[in-house]
Amino acid sequence: MIKSKASIEETGPEGSGSEESRVDIRLYLHIIQRRLWVLLAVVAIGLGLAVFLTSRMPNKYRADATVVVDLRAAQILGQKVQGFDNESAGWWHGTTFLKTQEQVLKSNRIALLAAEKMKPEDRARLLGKAKNAALGEGDLIEAGNRIRGMREVKPDKDSRKFTVSAVHTDPAIAKAVANALVDAFLDYSLARKRDSSVGAQSWLSARLEQLEDELKTSEQKLQDFKRKNNLLSASLQDTLNGIAIRIVSFNRKLDDLQVKRIFQGAEIAQLKRLKNKDPMNDPSVGMVKNPIVEGLKQSYSTQYQKLIELRGDYLEKHPKIQAQEAVLANVRKEMQREATLALLVMQAKYRVVASTESQVRAALRKAETEGMALGQKSLKFRRMERVTKQKAKYYELVLSRYVESGLAKQLNANNVRILDRARLPKEAFSPRLHVNLAIAFAIGLILGLGLIFLLHFMDNTVKTQEDIEQLVGLPYLGLLPSIVAEKKRKRRKGEPKPAPEGGAIPATADLFQWQNPKSQIAEHCRSIRTNLLFMSPDKPLKALLVTSSMPQEGKTTVALNVAISMAQSGEKTLIVDTDMRRPRVHKALGITARKGVSAVLVGEETIDDVVVETPVEGLHCIPCGATPPNPSELLHTKRFKEFVAEVLTRYDKVVFDSPPVGAVTDPVILSKSVDGTILVVKAGVTARQLLAKTGRVLEDVNANVLGVVLNDIDPERRTYGGYYHYYYYRRRYLSYYGESSDG
Repeated sequence: MIKSKASIEETGPEGSGSEESRVDIRLYLHIIQRRLWVLLAVVAIGLGLAVFLTSRMPNKYRADATVVVDLRAAQILGQKVQGFDNESAGWWHGTTFLKTQEQVLKSNRIALLAAEKMKPEDRARLLGKAKNAALGEGDLIEAGNRIRGMREVKPDKDSRKFTVSAVHTDPAIAKAVANALVDAFLDYSLARKRDSSVGAQSWLSARLEQLEDELKTSEQKLQDFKRKNNLLSASLQDTLNGIAIRIVSFNRKLDDLQVKRIFQGAEIAQLKRLKNKDPMNDPSVGMVKNPIVEGLKQSYSTQYQKLIELRGDYLEKHPKIQAQEAVLANVRKEMQREATLALLVMQAKYRVVASTESQVRAALRKAETEGMALGQKSLKFRRMERVTKQKAKYYELVLSRYVESGLAKQLNANNVRILDRARLPKEAFSPRLHVNLAIAFAIGLILGLGLIFLLHFMDNTVKTQEDIEQLVGLPYLGLLPSIVAEKKRKRRKGEPKPAPEGGAIPATADLFQWQNPKSQIAEHCRSIRTNLLFMSPDKPLKALLVTSSMPQEGKTTVALNVAISMAQSGEKTLIVDTDMRRPRVHKALGITARKGVSAVLVGEETIDDVVVETPVEGLHCIPCGATPPNPSELLHTKRFKEFVAEVLTRYDKVVFDSPPVGAVTDPVILSKSVDGTILVVKAGVTARQLLAKTGRVLEDVNANVLGVVLNDIDPERRTYGGYYHYYYYRRRYLSYYGESSDG
């Protein structure tokens, strides 16, 4: 179908996403406004329940005590004194440690210890017994259970502080329980450290005795080894050092003797050659280091020089030469004799040096043997000494830890300390009426909104253009606002009643647009008329049937207003009341209905006899007349077709008002004799399924269903969703885009 400009204004231009988004938001808001009473009722009930329940709740008091948990207690004993060590531990260790302490505070053990720490009279009050009542073991357990139910432990973020709270209707009990909890936690931490100290001391004591026995055995073995190896007078290292010095001395002496012996051997060899050689022909004689021999050699050299001089002067047999040769022979003999004596002396010295060398070498070998033997003993000794020292070190370490554990058992160093003790609470923290009211309001708001949307989505009635076009699949012709609501609005504004045109007739709802031509209702009627004109521009629609799915949907009102709009546009229009079971057109127009369509169809009257002029200029009416017993049979007759053909020759537009499709078959029959059928839907009343069924019934007989008119929209009451409320008032400011009163 072709939409009018007014219809285009309602839907907006295609692709305007921002406009559609705003419409969706308004739609949700008006869904809430439609059933605002549901939301208000749910919220009111919630607030009432909150006030009632709060008034029935007993006052509760909370007492808070705080403790600080360090990762490690202050270290008093040991090599150095250290404070509370919280920084040396890693992040993971610190986090898990504090989580563990939180769980300890929440444990049953601490609750039971707190019950034991409480004064007997406070414990009796906690159990609801007399002050001096005798309490047994079962009562103590019951007190622990009650403490567990009333305590709260909250760790402070980014700190090591814990807030321990107790909640009770008696402020004194709350204070006593909170203080008992922190005292119990402090005692538990101390007891745990004392138990660990006692256990450690017991283990250290047994280990100390074992190490003492091992140390005594090791020391005794070391002492026996020193006695056996004669290591008592001096240390083994000193002995080894002495042997090393001796070996070095022997080696040095042996080297000196060897060098001396070598030199003496060389000298002996030279002396031996001196006995058989001519000193003047043997240069090695000069190497002999003997003063007498050296002197004789010098004398021999001198005498030999004289002999050479004499031979230059004399012959060989000359007495001077012979005498000089004799002198040389004597000197040589003397040298040989002295060489022999020197040789004997040197050989004696050589033998002494060789003997000394042999003795030194023997002494060196002995010292080396002693050193090797003592080295093996030294290795074994050092091992035994090292073991003894290690056992002594272990013994001293365990002994010091044993002494420290004994002191630690008496020392009350603890990593838990009480920061603030609980005080007597002066004001109750619960119930808090404003908090309960806020919670009740929030819950009521959520439940109310949920109920509103649940009712909305469960509502299957037709309320919007989308319901008609998308869900039902029928064209949309326009809407007709509630005439009753429009009248009330005009009365609230004090607008005077318009004077009826064409005579004094009752101001019925059906004639509202004729009596108020400038109203929004008249504008919407003209919009529907325009849409109908554009439905078939080539072949104008002359005969129109107005029907509905069920009674009381306003089909007669729509038929009259459509007919009036067409008449006001200058077309000669006829409205025919073919609802022969419950006719109402004549009542709306204020005319008599003694003669009408039924009389024409049975041949009693002619069309001229039954046509009645109406107060609306250009509009005529043929009422139903007498209601026949068989309306369907009359509509099936040939006479009815002739009737329709004749009225179409006389009038430009003919509008037929018929019964509902869901009630009788009359509109189905009529739909075959007209150019098009208009379905009327009452907003918020007609079910989608019923409208769809009606459309299928008409489609099955090939009826030309022009579209649907949405009737009885009351935008001021937001009854039918925010879509029409928004656009209805938008059209008030854009009404000049609609059709004029003259068509």
